[in-house]
Order: sequence, then C-alpha cells, then structure tokens
Amino acid sequence: MFNLIVAVISIALIAAMAAASIFYGGSAFGSGTAQAQASTLVNNGQQISGAQQLYMIDNSGNRAATIGGLTPQYLQALPTAPSNSTGASSADTGAWEISADGTFAYIPLNTAHAGANTSPADTVCQEIVAQGGALLDAAATTLAAASVLGTGAGEINLGDDQFGCVVDGADSISTDAAVAHFVFKL
Repeated sequence: MFNLIVAVISIALIAAMAAASIFYGGSAFGSGTAQAQASTLVNNGQQISGAQQLYMIDNSGNRAATIGGLTPQYLQALPTAPSNSTGASSADTGAWEISADGTFAYIPLNTAHAGANTSPADTVCQEIVAQGGALLDAAATTLAAASVLGTGAGEINLGDDQFGCVVDGADSISTDAAVAHFVFKL
C-alpha cells in the first residue's frame, strides 16, 4: 500500500512540474523555435548567395535568374524550406526563388493566424530583426520575381542589411491580409 501511495504522489509531482514548465517556460520553447527557423533562413540565404557568386565567376559576372540555374553545379540541392514557409499566393511556391534580376533570393513565410493572435511569421520576423536583419512594412509594394533591390518606388530597400522580412499586401504583419517573405541579398 505504501508503494502505491508513493507512486501516486510521484506521478502527481511530475504532472505538476510539467504543467509549471509549460506555463512558465512556454515562451522560451516558442522563441527557441523562432530562433532556429530564423537561423535556418539566414544560413540557406548564405548558401544561395555563395552559389550565386560562384555562378557569376563562371559566367562573366552574369547572375542566375532562377534558383534552378544554380543546381546541381553550384548547389548540390535546393535549400529545404523551413516548416513555416508556405505558398503565400498563387505566385509563391513555398520554396526559395531568385528575383528576375538575380539580386536577391526570397521565400514566403506563413502568416496564417489559425485562431491565434500572432502568426508564425510574426515571431520569425522578430527574431530576424534580433539577428541583425531589416523589417519592412511595404504596404504599397508587392514582392514578385520582377522586383528589384533599390530605393525607388516599388523597389525592395534593405538598406545596409543583408537580409530581412518584407511584409506586403497590408499595413502590418499582424493582419490576415499580410504576405511576408524572408529576403536575402545576393
């Protein structure tokens, strides 16, 4: 009987500890996921950038205009899209793409709220900013394969930053109409 009482008390203590760790440490678990996804995006962007540089060396300074132009000679395989990357529109495939002029690579991020106050892109974009990237709310700009980097109207301006989140289609990433992309200069 004594062993049964000890076992029940042990199980109750373990359940209480698990509940407390989820309640008090839940944000730490979520931010760890965002940090990992942001780091994955940055690392994938660096791989694509390196492949683009090798392509330019072999092709007299010309840039690859598609991600497929870099494989298999310069990239053994296309970087895997993170779990929060989805096709944000009919033009987005949910995979890495290169702009038509070859100056940046981009991938859509999941902005669906699914009953929550924030989207997966909210936390990932916040972490991208924490890692030194830019956050651009570009309500008047639509990121497409024809977009270019620059400071003019309708152009993606990352400034001195190598990478960042570009939110288009709404005034803020927190709205359901927003479309977010991770963008990496090549």
